[in-house]
Amino acid sequence: MADVICRGCRGRFHETTAAFDPEVVATGNMFALKEPYRTWRWSSFPERPEHKLAALECPQCGVPYPDVAGKVLTTAEAKAPAEPKPPAKKKRAPRKTTGAKTKQASRS
Repeated sequence: MADVICRGCRGRFHETTAAFDPEVVATGNMFALKEPYRTWRWSSFPERPEHKLAALECPQCGVPYPDVAGKVLTTAEAKAPAEPKPPAKKKRAPRKTTGAKTKQASRS
C-alpha cells in the first residue's frame, strides 16, 4: 500500500487499497483513511466506487486528490526512478595566463 500525497498541503492522510489502479480514474474504494486519523474519527469521503474526482478530497485542506486527468499522486510514484540523464560534458581546465600582463605592458 502507498500513501496518497495531497497536491495542496502535501499531507498524507489516506493510503491506497488493493483496488487501486493508477491507470484508471480514481474512485473512493481505492483509498482508506490512515491511522491514527481513522481512530480520531476524522471525516473523509465515503470509500465507495461511486465517489470520484472532486469528491476525493484531502481532509486537511480540501483540495481534491485527483488531477484533471483523474490521477492521484502516491508515494509509489514519488519514489519512481527518474529517466536517466545524459552524461555531463567534461569541463576544460582553465587556461594558464602567464605573460598576459607583460603583453599588455609592451603595447603601451
